[in-house]
Amino acid sequence: MATVAKVNGKAHVTELDALSDAMEREYALACGDGSTAVAKDTILKTQFAQLTDLSARNTTAIKQDAVVSTLDEVDGKRDSVTRDLFTLSTGYTASPFAEVKAAAQDVCAVLEKYGRTMTSKGYAKQTALTESLLEDLGADKIAAQVKSLAGVTELVASLRKAQDSFAAAHDGYIKAKAGKGESASSLKKPLVSLLNDNIVPYLNIVAAIEGYTDFIAAIAGNIKKTNDTVARRAAGKKSGDSAE
Repeated sequence: MATVAKVNGKAHVTELDALSDAMEREYALACGDGSTAVAKDTILKTQFAQLTDLSARNTTAIKQDAVVSTLDEVDGKRDSVTRDLFTLSTGYTASPFAEVKAAAQDVCAVLEKYGRTMTSKGYAKQTALTESLLEDLGADKIAAQVKSLAGVTELVASLRKAQDSFAAAHDGYIKAKAGKGESASSLKKPLVSLLNDNIVPYLNIVAAIEGYTDFIAAIAGNIKKTNDTVARRAAGKKSGDSAE
């Protein structure tokens, strides 16, 4: 007879999300055509309805949190390209070739209108400044100067791409922010509580009853898999601490 262990409370929200999804699949499978012992168990029906609700909300919250993280990432890439553009263009002003130096000075005159500190501005301000900068660098005379400086043309194109990526990510961020009501971290405690205080104890009570064996063994296996993942992560951290 399988014994169902409690879920390790140190599991990540993504691990809990995967576990709850797996448990829902096992429950649906065990219910079959509705004539099984699991399907007829009204207590399990209520518990798994609660699990389905919490799991769905947790999945949504995780996706929304990921959108915010993506926005920070694409902004960082835009900052990096912007800084490289300033650095390379400035370097060309020291060229011993008069034409290259003159072209670089013209490009730098445009860049100096915005300044390197544009990367430290807020999202909206930096986006507006970047669009304006790209427009200025695309003007006929300056575009020719940019093209004459190896690498600068490529960086301007990269900045355009980074700006577009940021705009797309920002649109996703606004949508996620508008619909965000819960964070994944706020759902972790009620999810763990439902599992450890309700579902797991009940499964251990009915474990000896005919018709529950395969279902309980499957649930126990899924929880063990999650707990093993948490244990390996903890062991890895301890190993890293010892190495230091």
